[in-house]
Amino acid sequence: MIMLIGRDDLIDAMLTPRERAPAVADIRGELGTGRTSVLRRLQAGFDGQVPVFDLERYDPGHNGQAGANVSVGAAEASYARWVELLSDIAGAMLGVDDLAAIQAAGREGRTHMTEGRTSCLLTSIAELDAPIAPEDHVQAVRAAAAELSREFCEHWGIRQDVGPLLLDNVDVVMDQELGRWLMRLLDEVAKDDRDDTSTVSVVLARTPDHCGGGDAEESETGGGDASGTSGRRFEVHELAPLTAPQVGAFVKEFRGGWPADDIATERRLHEITSGHPATLWLVCDLLYGDAAPGAGEVERMVRDLPARGRQQAALLVEQVLKRSGRRDVLHAVQVAAVPRKFDSTLLRRLMEADGHLVGDVQGLFDDDLPRQSFVERLDEEGEVLRLHEHVRRSVLARLQSTDEERLTRLSGIAASHYGALLRKKHRDGRGQLWAYGTSYLYESPAWQAKIREWLYHSGSLANPGEQREFLLQAARLFLDGFYWWGYYVHFEFCDQLVADLRQLVRQRERPVGSSASTVASLDVRDWPELGRLHAAFVDILAHYPPRSVKTEAADWDRVRNALFTVQQVCGLAGRRRRQLSELQRHVLALLQLLLAHTWRYSSWEDAPQLPQLADRAYEEASRFFGGIPEDEWLLAWVHFERAELTLDRVVSRSTATEEPQLTDVGIADVWALWTSAAEIVQSTAEDEGSQLTGTDVDDATDVSQPSDDDELDEGESDDDEFDDDEPDHELMSHLHRMRADLLAMDGDIEAAAESYGRSVFHAFLFHLVGGAPDEYTMQFYVDVQARAVRFVSRLWSSGERRDAVNAARLAWPAAYAHHRGIERSDDEALERLIERASNETPDPLAEALWPKGPQASELGSYEGPCAKAVNALNMELRYDASHLTDLRA
Repeated sequence: MIMLIGRDDLIDAMLTPRERAPAVADIRGELGTGRTSVLRRLQAGFDGQVPVFDLERYDPGHNGQAGANVSVGAAEASYARWVELLSDIAGAMLGVDDLAAIQAAGREGRTHMTEGRTSCLLTSIAELDAPIAPEDHVQAVRAAAAELSREFCEHWGIRQDVGPLLLDNVDVVMDQELGRWLMRLLDEVAKDDRDDTSTVSVVLARTPDHCGGGDAEESETGGGDASGTSGRRFEVHELAPLTAPQVGAFVKEFRGGWPADDIATERRLHEITSGHPATLWLVCDLLYGDAAPGAGEVERMVRDLPARGRQQAALLVEQVLKRSGRRDVLHAVQVAAVPRKFDSTLLRRLMEADGHLVGDVQGLFDDDLPRQSFVERLDEEGEVLRLHEHVRRSVLARLQSTDEERLTRLSGIAASHYGALLRKKHRDGRGQLWAYGTSYLYESPAWQAKIREWLYHSGSLANPGEQREFLLQAARLFLDGFYWWGYYVHFEFCDQLVADLRQLVRQRERPVGSSASTVASLDVRDWPELGRLHAAFVDILAHYPPRSVKTEAADWDRVRNALFTVQQVCGLAGRRRRQLSELQRHVLALLQLLLAHTWRYSSWEDAPQLPQLADRAYEEASRFFGGIPEDEWLLAWVHFERAELTLDRVVSRSTATEEPQLTDVGIADVWALWTSAAEIVQSTAEDEGSQLTGTDVDDATDVSQPSDDDELDEGESDDDEFDDDEPDHELMSHLHRMRADLLAMDGDIEAAAESYGRSVFHAFLFHLVGGAPDEYTMQFYVDVQARAVRFVSRLWSSGERRDAVNAARLAWPAAYAHHRGIERSDDEALERLIERASNETPDPLAEALWPKGPQASELGSYEGPCAKAVNALNMELRYDASHLTDLRA
């Protein structure tokens, strides 16, 4: 039931056509004043056919990053959510053709962003000498968002009369790029020349605390506060508390036409609730609901109603449920306040841990809880519920006040429920730990969601030892995700993790019940390390440049300071290896690896000590990774990166001193490190190869099953598992490419060309490792091709044209030549293609030499031409594992 008193005029104004109706209605009100209820009533006015879009679902997670303050990561995150939001609106409110057009625009925008600035082969070749500046990347993202917005407005403007667009919790995104784009889009909607008589087109709801505009740039471009503009047909509606007469009307409607018992009662209810609608509903439920007191008791109960305060709603809920005799429902409500949302399995675990062993938890979940006015279903199937935030915050405050130990215990159960994936052990066919394949879990949305819930609940820890462990685990999650994906292309998981940490920090800075929405806010102990960890992660995301070629212009000092902060916060500074657990060693090794980057990619011109510092950091990373079976694949990457650094030092030193003899000494060190990396990745690939050929295969551990202590939720499949035996095609490609560079330096053109070909070959196979082609594999394939094309083009430009043609022919394994763009080509045709590549038109040569990579529209799909081509090649390789052992060739 949606009951609104004192809002009738507002509802009527938005449902009734009128002359020069505002295009956008901006509803502002505190939590519990009826913002969402107004939207639901409007929805009901259109027979439920108009959806409500909750912008909490589209939060990019980069609060405060907009305008001049935005980072590449923040812009990328906003774009991903912008595409999702506009596509969802189109799918629900526009036609099928409109949806297809907007989805196509989203793909084209991504293509413009990636192929225009990131995945274009010509750009990648140029980037080898001049890395892309972060501000250029941000501008490309904004251009893509603007193009998508224009496409949406075009289709929205010719829509049929399907009702208003309803947007809830708009405040969540207002200080982010997505918020700026949304307000600009609404500006365009407001300028729409509609009929003289019309209704409101868009209704947005937000809290008064988040209605301010942005910076000066926003105000000038229409990206700021809508209410502060004129002539744009915005109309602001403030949801004020109910007056005493409105409270009386509320009671009368609740009672089915019967007024309050007397004027004194009516005034007392207004006084005790301050006209707050959500609180008044609970009071009416207590006094006039199913378990209403007798006539003689009402006056006493009114007199004894709990006073306004943080616990008022919780006390009212207790009284309502106790009077109805449903203490089991009360217990369920109390434990359900701990998580932000819950399913029946989590509810059962929480109630059992709370000592309430009830038989029909499913009945409570399916029937009793949804009947409460303050409980809502989050999905159509009714498998996920949550308490209204107004009640939830109050219940949490009540639990904190009356039984802090109970709250801490329940928070721990919730954390354990979501953190089970962190404890899983993955083993390969030999029963040994191997973490490369299982690291693809970081790309699973379902796994990400559970880990974020684990982090949220763990934030309530009060014990210093548990807090240190939490900080360490949070650091591992962030650093793993960042090195796995985020240091190369944007990885939204890192953004969302930082957003969650920000919420924990903010809630611990304010009293419970004010605007708090997390369990962590209930612990008032000072925890400054949490804020420092969050700030460090923000700096890393903001200032570490993506892409394979890093620019010296990045603020490497700031990144380095952030990494040192993480090390200090996690208690790892100055610790000796034998004093550390495997988790501590893993985190410290990742920190050393990224610290090496800050020295390696800085300018060496006036700081000759930086290469040595980078090398020492790599050496430390090797030492800490060493001996941890799960981290063996990471140790291979450290060896490879250190080999790259050593080669850069050799080339830099030889150029500076003009003494070529120094090269021979340094090259031996490069080959030694290269071999160390190759031996690790090769041994793993050999075992994978034996399985492919069907020889020497023992019974493998079934990694699709959870460990004994990780029970799956009811009805939940373990889709989040990935194959441990995935070969590391990415590193194998890098190693072949590096060997090609070394052979080219030595003048062995044919061998170098073959190695470049092997590098491209593995980059192509990488498209289906761990899932369908994605932005990472698409970018990597282009970057690897760029290296090979540059090799051929430089031969041509230097006059070695016969070598260039031969190199082009050798730049793909001969046994699989039928997968090339052109299986056979005469010399003249190749010469023309190489000539064009040498004159900034490299794509025709790449399309002739190698299979075509994915287009932006193919990402995430196994049905695209690229995915099918990779799968076809994999089928041919099924009984030929030589491609996994060819680093010895």
